[in-house]
Amino acid sequence: MKKQIVAEKKGSNIEKLSGYYSESFYVNELGICTQYVSGFKVYVIENNTFAKELEKGETAMLRFMIIDLANKYKQNISCEDK
Repeated sequence: MKKQIVAEKKGSNIEKLSGYYSESFYVNELGICTQYVSGFKVYVIENNTFAKELEKGETAMLRFMIIDLANKYKQNISCEDK
């Protein structure tokens, strides 16, 4: 039951995140390829600090954090592509 609650919370957070940022934000502003946007959202939500800020609705902090996480994510996927 606890795993189900965690999964529902992550799903809820992904929906909340989608409300803050459009698909074009991820692609054009953060430079994430379209095929990686869904994976990036999961990556971001799994960051506990980001998830807490998302729950608070701290948009300025979220933007700062999402830019940093996007840079880390792009480094990770570029290593996997090699």
